Amino acid sequence: MVATQNFNNLREETKSILMLSYLDDNTKYITQKIEEELGDIHKSLCEAKLLLTSDM
Repeated sequence: MVATQNFNNLREETKSILMLSYLDDNTKYITQKIEEELGDIHKSLCEAKLLLTSDM
């Protein structure tokens, strides 16, 4: 009975570790995509600024 409980506890801890690993990977992916998007926005803003200042 103790062995079964220990096994169940270990299984739950393993599930938690795998979920945290998945969430960490997912967070890293989302962060990368946001940084890419922000880079694109920054580039567009710089191009717009260049166009606006060159017209003056």
